[in-house]
Amino acid sequence: MDRCGGAGPGAVSGACVRYFVLCRSTVWDPGTTTAMRSSFQYMITGLIGLLSTSSIVNAQAIQQGDVLAPVGATWHMRSLQSIPTLPVDEIPTIWPFAEVVGNDVFGSTFSVLDPATVPEATSYPGTDRVMRELRDDNDRDTYTFLDVQAQHCLALASHDALVTTVYSPGALVAAYPLVLGMAVTGSDCSTSVSPTSLTPYCGETEIIFLKTGLLQLHFGEFDEARLVRTRRIKVNQTDQTDSTMTETLTWFAPGVPYPLLQLVTVNYANGDQARSGHILDETSVVGLEELGSASPLRVFPVPSSGDVFLDATNGGYLRIFASDGRLVQQTRLAASATPVRLPMGDRSRGVYHAVLQQNGSIERFKFVLE
Repeated sequence: MDRCGGAGPGAVSGACVRYFVLCRSTVWDPGTTTAMRSSFQYMITGLIGLLSTSSIVNAQAIQQGDVLAPVGATWHMRSLQSIPTLPVDEIPTIWPFAEVVGNDVFGSTFSVLDPATVPEATSYPGTDRVMRELRDDNDRDTYTFLDVQAQHCLALASHDALVTTVYSPGALVAAYPLVLGMAVTGSDCSTSVSPTSLTPYCGETEIIFLKTGLLQLHFGEFDEARLVRTRRIKVNQTDQTDSTMTETLTWFAPGVPYPLLQLVTVNYANGDQARSGHILDETSVVGLEELGSASPLRVFPVPSSGDVFLDATNGGYLRIFASDGRLVQQTRLAASATPVRLPMGDRSRGVYHAVLQQNGSIERFKFVLE
């Protein structure tokens, strides 16, 4: 590590720390965080020009409903027993992770709560949702207070029984619509308070929608999986040896607002590296049946032994998922004054979840085949 001169503390640019990290057999040298911010801005400017055509944006954009679970959602992630190696870039992209399995040693259960039910939310004005994480290996909850805005979601604070971290401004945790190949960045500073210390940090976050492809998992295949990469630099403003760059790779399926697979690499200032990962617990997906407010769409009969009919007057783009998260049917519905018939007679019995995108809105509903 070496320090750069000419800057003071209190901001990302002021941290001015250079460190070298061995990452996937290459040396990663981000230089100063100031230089990193400049390169981010340059990249964004160039990509906006390349991706200005509206047809590309519409075809490849990740929307809020794809990456941000609604109030009432809950799911469980299992920790990976081994971290898979990413395949060499090929077209078409295939992620052959069917052999990847998880366990519950270091897994977590996540829930999205209404801030009105969490008294601490009143301390963080702007909170729209609260993410609760309960680790499998302990009974200590972590709460993250989220500010959901039109094109991104910010973390205002997080706390558990031992540490409280408050961000100023909010830390970028999600961006949408996220266009294929274009990065979104944000800067923040934070203060972490524990019973024995108060530590100031500043950092940068970059989120980019890298690619789409076929994701093969042990509980199903997802032929339109989206890979989102998040890189976060975090620099301790009083001890710059306490600096990290965390890269998180997350795979999402369209219309399923929780991660199917997540790989995390933490690079430390001294060159050390730690890797971990989580995979969706497919048995927990049924717990997502209650997705906040009920859909006004009328679906009948429920249960059904064959075809299902849907009142979708304005039409839209319909995706149907099995209870394990697999996409089993997708179609574009034309506007119609009469109910639309969905041929489901050849499908297995069970609960199905559906997502209908129409006129900029998203409606979710479920039905049962018996």
